[in-house]
Amino acid sequence: TWQVVRSEFDQLMLENAREHGVTAIEGARVHEVLFEGDPATGRAVGVRLKVGDEPMREVRAKVVVDASGQNGLIANKLRLRVWDPVLNKGAIWTYWEGAYRDEGKDEGATVVLQTTDKRGWFWYIPQHDNIVSVGVVGPFDYLFKGRGPFEQTYTEEVERCTAVKERVSKATRVTGYFATKDYSYRSKRVAGDGWVMVGDAWGFLDPLYSSGVLLALKSGELAADAIADGLAKGDTSEAQLGHWAPDFNR
Repeated sequence: TWQVVRSEFDQLMLENAREHGVTAIEGARVHEVLFEGDPATGRAVGVRLKVGDEPMREVRAKVVVDASGQNGLIANKLRLRVWDPVLNKGAIWTYWEGAYRDEGKDEGATVVLQTTDKRGWFWYIPQHDNIVSVGVVGPFDYLFKGRGPFEQTYTEEVERCTAVKERVSKATRVTGYFATKDYSYRSKRVAGDGWVMVGDAWGFLDPLYSSGVLLALKSGELAADAIADGLAKGDTSEAQLGHWAPDFNR
């Protein structure tokens, strides 16, 4: 597994796309996907978006790719998202500078550490520039119901995991606290006529194995091939745009 800082990695991908001829507009927000007829059965024909302070406008397209991440524009609009009942977990994390690292070949190894009461576990992921990502994962109700602010909950969980407490004891926290809830899900459909979902817009898996970047890139690659083939033969149907989904899902 390669660990990457998503903000930096995503910027590299954006610039690489531009170098290959893509027109990329930053500072834009897509408010909705446009459909002909009933969105559940109709064809996607474009998006309604706003760039900075400019007026709202519509952009038409032969195919709409929903890469909106966990915002899930299409999945939420069509109520396609299905939560995993077993992996109904949440996470709180932050980043530390100068935290303990193993030596030699294990310096960059991801470590998983369980809390003493076994109600949660920590990821401990060394990154570059002497930064370590440290996050606690637990059942949604346990981490977020009846608990205090994220910082308080995180601190309480660190106290329950001696190994983590020792590893960050001489480190400096360099960011705020981040949280995500109900984060294992998938969508009932990956595509429709004129649209296809990729990455977290389609689904997200418990991040123990750091699969997010792999799944995002692979789904993007498979969807791109399906789109290119479909445009070449004049077929942008659900069957064409989503034919790769069963194998990917498996």
